[in-house]
Amino acid sequence: MNPQIRPSAQGEEEPLKALWQTVFGDTRAYIDLFFRHCYAPGRATVATVGGRIVSAAHVIPAGQLHVPGAAHIPCVYIYALGTLPGFRGMGLARRVVEAAAARHFSEGYGCCLVRPGEASLFSYYEALDFTPCFPIQAFQWQGDGTDAGNGKIMSISSEEYAQLRATLLPPFAVHTTPELLAFQAALGSLLRLEADGHAGCAVAERAADGQVRIKELLLPKPLVCRGAALLAARFKTERLQIRTPATGTGRPFALGRFRPGTPVPDGSGYFAFAFD
Repeated sequence: MNPQIRPSAQGEEEPLKALWQTVFGDTRAYIDLFFRHCYAPGRATVATVGGRIVSAAHVIPAGQLHVPGAAHIPCVYIYALGTLPGFRGMGLARRVVEAAAARHFSEGYGCCLVRPGEASLFSYYEALDFTPCFPIQAFQWQGDGTDAGNGKIMSISSEEYAQLRATLLPPFAVHTTPELLAFQAALGSLLRLEADGHAGCAVAERAADGQVRIKELLLPKPLVCRGAALLAARFKTERLQIRTPATGTGRPFALGRFRPGTPVPDGSGYFAFAFD
């Protein structure tokens, strides 16, 4: 057996979708939505055996990492890395990641981002020279008595969200692409909030179990609970899973592998748009 590692080609959408569904068990509707918004030939790195795709990772342009005092760093996001049963334990996934990183570094990208599906996989990526970074604060809000007051909340387009978000991000953050925002909008809601005279934004999804996940909430820290109350009222729930940028320390949300010569974050920074 002599595996070949290469970019995906025109006409390989169906085998890529079949591999994804076998490995992750996602619905065909979700996979089709991803391909409609984010896939193009060459945007996956694959391992083939006998011409059959047996391992793959999707690599999506993820925007630019803004670093204070330095040039913006173009990034890609590695997503849905998986290998078919029967072909695991051969190092194929590692070779796929290595090839994807090398190719995109050669094309001028400075960082490969990954958000592991499980905490146990952080060590796997660290062994591949990825650095844990982009800390967040994640918590469950269960109605702490905060009143929504006279705040407002409304749906906005992905273009409007991008413009508003850019004004609210911390200085050291990944500014995502319109493409990824459009995919996120198809998965849930992009929202503008107004609380106590301050504008904010949030990304909301309702999970299969009915729980509402706020994958991003950008508001001044003293107004986070006010924003949560607005979101809870909109979605008619008293419980939310919320992610916000960390202030001070926080748990690493993702990992980055940086092209040689690119400044490596010191464990800080903010990256939210992972489709976990």
